[in-house]
Amino acid sequence: MNIFKDITVIIVTYKSHHIIDSAINNFDKRFKVLISENTNDNSFKGYIEKKYSNCKVSLVGDNLGVSYAVNHSLVKVKSKYAFFITPDVILLNECLKKLYSTLEFNPKIAIISARDNNSKIKKLYGFVPELKKKIIKDQKNLKFVDWVLGGALLINMKNLYQIGLFDKNYFLDFEEIDLCIRARKLDFHIVLHTNALSKNLKHGSVNTENIQYLKRQRLWHYGWSIFYFNKKHFGYLASIKKTFHIFLISLLKVIYHSILFDFNNAYNHIFLIKGYFNSLLGNKSFYRSNL
Repeated sequence: MNIFKDITVIIVTYKSHHIIDSAINNFDKRFKVLISENTNDNSFKGYIEKKYSNCKVSLVGDNLGVSYAVNHSLVKVKSKYAFFITPDVILLNECLKKLYSTLEFNPKIAIISARDNNSKIKKLYGFVPELKKKIIKDQKNLKFVDWVLGGALLINMKNLYQIGLFDKNYFLDFEEIDLCIRARKLDFHIVLHTNALSKNLKHGSVNTENIQYLKRQRLWHYGWSIFYFNKKHFGYLASIKKTFHIFLISLLKVIYHSILFDFNNAYNHIFLIKGYFNSLLGNKSFYRSNL
């Protein structure tokens, strides 16, 4: 066992200059770190590679989303495992060592996630009854589930080769859940490690003054992604049945905020509705805010 040889760290960034140093400093300098930057910012690349000899930055060239950027680095990984982490996550109490030890002794695990110390544990994982896959009984500190949310995911590369990379159709949201479901369909295990702790800084990865635009972008893509995800795995009509309540709730919020003359919040929820209907119509996840 050699954790530094066996793990390649992947960080996906977009205008993350303000937080990138703390993200890199999560890791011992003996780890190889691959950074996929969703811009064409050569000054960012130059700064990182000059300061950190263990880091390599790939400039994706445009804001193409999380999935595309992760894949951009995953195809370069030569180690047994890849650790995907967003730049707004801080690792606590030997988190990565705990994930690594578990993966070393459980070759059927495809993905193991750290536990976000900020969130209630039940919000970090879920089950999909439609898969009809047997769930292994929980072990000490390990919950075997159908999907996990991912700000810090350790991935078994050998298993990933069979599952396939992240679906690049997703720009934001559901990309890690989609990967987990595809893994479960092939009888691989998905695990939440309840004692490997991380702390999420709540979408602090993008340095922008346009917080409102960022929120609207997230809402648009949440609406798009939730319909696309369900359509992909369960069919078009099932997706409508499973997700239509989200459209209705957003519509009610638009009406509610409009009655209160809170047009800013009303407009925010229109973006979720727009994303949802674009997905329903089969359009790609094209929306990008001016950040």
